[in-house]
Amino acid sequence: MLQNPKTAPVTAATADVNEGSLLDEGALLEERRAFSQILGLDDLVSEEVMIAALTHKSYAQNLLVARRSAPHLTRLLQNPPQPAQEKRIPALELVSRAATSLARWSATGFSTVDEATYARRLEACRACPNLIAPPDRQATLYRLAGAGQAERTVCAKCGCVVKNKARRSTDTCPAPDPDNPGLNFWGEPLPAPAR
Repeated sequence: MLQNPKTAPVTAATADVNEGSLLDEGALLEERRAFSQILGLDDLVSEEVMIAALTHKSYAQNLLVARRSAPHLTRLLQNPPQPAQEKRIPALELVSRAATSLARWSATGFSTVDEATYARRLEACRACPNLIAPPDRQATLYRLAGAGQAERTVCAKCGCVVKNKARRSTDTCPAPDPDNPGLNFWGEPLPAPAR
């Protein structure tokens, strides 16, 4: 079984989850035990991870998907989403980024990566704590770009639809991998800083 890198002791504090409902210490401990068992962990998930899983449905789904992949599960356990962390990228900036990405991609004749690279990139994206559902305020833009509203398909770091971004040979993941300096979450070299 996988060891949980962020096991935390139970505190006397209660957690506010789902619009005012409270979990007392005993209920939270039982939830942590059950969820740890489902994930195949030897240790309890931390309170922070459990609360994030209860309040972010997509984070819980990503943990379940990643439970058979120790590196991805470890990354998710070490980086639970924070309530104020979700960043909304302005619509004008999204359009600008999309146009820039499309221009770069068209310059290569719309080249794509091979299927193995695409599958590896998508697996990393699905286990990434930055994967979010398309923001409601920008639903039309994301639908046009191919994102499904019912699933988590958008990168909170760059605003891209991950299934499209992962396919393009000219795109790269913007998030540095904390376990591998110089690489992104896709396991590829980070781009050189602009001068």
